Amino acid sequence: MLEQRVAQRRDVFERYCSGFQDIPGIEPQPEPHWAVQRPGINTPLLKLAGNRHTRWLSCFLIDDLKFGMPAGDLIRFLDASNVEARPVWKPMHTQKLYERYECIGGLVAEDLNRRGICLPSSSSLSLEDQHFVIDRIREAHFAAHERSNSK
Repeated sequence: MLEQRVAQRRDVFERYCSGFQDIPGIEPQPEPHWAVQRPGINTPLLKLAGNRHTRWLSCFLIDDLKFGMPAGDLIRFLDASNVEARPVWKPMHTQKLYERYECIGGLVAEDLNRRGICLPSSSSLSLEDQHFVIDRIREAHFAAHERSNSK
């Protein structure tokens, strides 16, 4: 049952990738290259074979200049079409609960939160619904570029 769910989620992700392959500025979350540090000082990382992303969430990064709008505007565009999308997880150090604590680093997490978008990825997402999402994202891209070209 778990393998079936993972396969369904991976299929959803792959359909998104295919639907966006000719759209600049929307990049899929890469497959991880899991590695572990071997015991000892300055030893190389040992890559673990056979690991794969479950694609429980279908996450993409938006380059606002290439795509035509920032991720937040795309989320609002999708919301207007009744498509539930959201930014990737909010970094811990930007949440009210942790604001009084020192933050070390955090720039990568902030950048991912600013540019990242999670698209509908349910294992029960119908092909029709997924094509609707893909079509709305394509529409957003082309409409944004038409506006910028008409200026």
